[in-house]
Amino acid sequence: MKQCYTLTGLDVLGKIRSYIRLLTVILLYVTFALPASAQGGGKAVSGIVKDDTGNPLIGVTVTVPGTTKGTTTDANGTYTINADNSESLNFSYVGYKPQTIHVNNQSTIDVTMSEDNTSLEEVVVVGYGVQKRRDIVGAVETLSTKGLEERMGSSMSISRSLQGAIPGLTMTFSDGKPNRGATVRIRGAENSIGSGGSALVMVDGVETDMSTVNPDDIESITVLKDASSTAVYGARGTFGVILLTTKKPQKGSAKVTYNGTFTFYKRATKPEMVTNGYDYTTSFLESYVNAFGKDPSNINNVFKFSRTWYNELARRNSDPSYEKWRVNNRNVYEYFGNTNWYDVFYKDYTTGHQHNISVTGGGDVASYYVSGRMFEQDGIYNAGDEKYQQFNVKAKGIVNVKPWLRVENTTDFMYRYSHQPTSHTGISTTPMTVSRMLNHQAYPVALVTNPDGTWTEAAVYTGWAGFVEGNSWRKDRKFDMNNRTAVTIDLLKDVLVAAADVSFYFNQTDRRQAVNSYTYYTGPDSSGERPSGSLYEERSYNRQKVASSATLTYTPRLGDNHSLSIMGGWNIEDYTYKSNLMSREGIIIPGKPNFSLLEGEAMTLKDNGSYDWGLVGGILPRKLLVQREIPIGSQRPLRRQLQVPVQPALGILPLGFGGMAHLGRELHEKRQLARQPEDPRIGRFGGQRPHQRCLRLPLHDVDRTVEPAEQRFGVQLHAGTLPDSQEPDMGKGHDL
Repeated sequence: MKQCYTLTGLDVLGKIRSYIRLLTVILLYVTFALPASAQGGGKAVSGIVKDDTGNPLIGVTVTVPGTTKGTTTDANGTYTINADNSESLNFSYVGYKPQTIHVNNQSTIDVTMSEDNTSLEEVVVVGYGVQKRRDIVGAVETLSTKGLEERMGSSMSISRSLQGAIPGLTMTFSDGKPNRGATVRIRGAENSIGSGGSALVMVDGVETDMSTVNPDDIESITVLKDASSTAVYGARGTFGVILLTTKKPQKGSAKVTYNGTFTFYKRATKPEMVTNGYDYTTSFLESYVNAFGKDPSNINNVFKFSRTWYNELARRNSDPSYEKWRVNNRNVYEYFGNTNWYDVFYKDYTTGHQHNISVTGGGDVASYYVSGRMFEQDGIYNAGDEKYQQFNVKAKGIVNVKPWLRVENTTDFMYRYSHQPTSHTGISTTPMTVSRMLNHQAYPVALVTNPDGTWTEAAVYTGWAGFVEGNSWRKDRKFDMNNRTAVTIDLLKDVLVAAADVSFYFNQTDRRQAVNSYTYYTGPDSSGERPSGSLYEERSYNRQKVASSATLTYTPRLGDNHSLSIMGGWNIEDYTYKSNLMSREGIIIPGKPNFSLLEGEAMTLKDNGSYDWGLVGGILPRKLLVQREIPIGSQRPLRRQLQVPVQPALGILPLGFGGMAHLGRELHEKRQLARQPEDPRIGRFGGQRPHQRCLRLPLHDVDRTVEPAEQRFGVQLHAGTLPDSQEPDMGKGHDL
């Protein structure tokens, strides 16, 4: 007899209560049983951990190095852990110096920990100045030279050295090209201070591309993560700021330093390729028949297929003594190969080397630092003469004209050259990636060359023929020059300091590209060409930027427990960008592309998106930091930091004790070329319309932060043509 049961609401509640009891038991076991079992084997060692004043420390981490055993001190500062006599105990606590003590038959080990004041007194580079670490309340992370040395080694650029070095800093690259710039994100793509965009990178106070910096010149790196620490940079610091500080001159006799590396590069992963022609064709045939219910006429869109050819492929695959090709009754080549196209294109490894040399020295009046770097890396292909070179020269000098007057100048030069072979399926300067062509046209059954040494269609279509002949390529050249002169005046020693600087940036980038066609033979008397024509193109990019800033910082002496800092500033920038594009089809001599040796009718000569802009702005952050030691019970004194709002001079309203409001006003005036064909009053000049002016006065509540408060205001000017196309990615087409 079949019985049926019906669950009532009370039954359901009863089952839920049972599950809750079971879950509670499991949580109690995890909380109490597992930590006890984590102590591992050995005898019990206990003790108490105190500070210099005799107060117990709560939460001190006690571990056994080289094992998973560990515990923490309780509210009374006591601990218990299992350890062998041959092992050691490591005691660590934030703000205190770590200690390591050997057990040595001891069952009780009491420890007194001393405060580590050196880290609190460390000077950290922040926006428009420096601060002691103990005074920083924003999200600021630093990395010193010692933390960089192990990562530099054979690194191509500083951006690759920073991968995984700083919490919350993510560096992503689209490929492994040496000059590939990173997309820098702080606290993820959806971060705490904005979504999307890349962080602002400043080198010695000048906005710079990290890929152009010599890693050996870097002294420290500071990452500003939250709105309070990046507010001084206004809208450009929305997605975080990275401050790179280069090495300063060292006083004394001349000191020469050299280091060099020779490196082997190898792919981290290598795809598993099907290189047997019969296995590849059989898999393709099964997939096609299952999908369409009939035999294909081609493999993909080029390689011919028939059952007669497939049966012959099976026969020749079973007997390796047969030739891997034949000429059929239509006087057309047929192939039965086992070609590993991956090995045809790629090297097993490539090499690179770099050399760094620096000289520093000087005295109390003048000191200097000069460095140079050469970096070179070979390509990843077995043909095509791919290479990359970069040269850096840096000179920094400091002159103490008077005890209260200091002048500093820094000059940087960078030259970069790269040559890479390219693959094209049409008359276009946008190359196809090798990996895509291998997936699409690299059939294992096809051969690289015909019996008479001519190219097969697969060799031309994948781009290998162009790599070997070396007539389709992309060459990039880039030259950067940065010069910055700064003056610092101590109006009142360490109390009132005035600083001003002016910097000039110049860049010239050229790209030349050649696309040629190559002949393949499908039979002894039949041939074709890919692509259908040829093209030569030149692009030029010119950038110039002049920037200047001035600040006045007031830091009165208020004792050890109080500090006040007021800083006002002003900056101006002017930027000009010009780009031109020239191209024409019909290369007469494939190995000598030149505009004097072109015969095609299709040609292009145009401005490629030139523009210019200017910016004038001011900043007025201020901060009052009060430090007070407050004893709580029998525990150690707690150092409490209080942010006291200062009565604002303009636009800053206090939110109460410990907080401030930040209101930003921006004044933008943009001038740009506009197209208004319906307005007959606007005439033409050189195919472009004259400037149209518009004035926008937005009022933004830019950000509300705890520290520091800031007032930023400015006027921005912009003029230029609407770009027909943006500057191409200088690393496109490289798939290392």
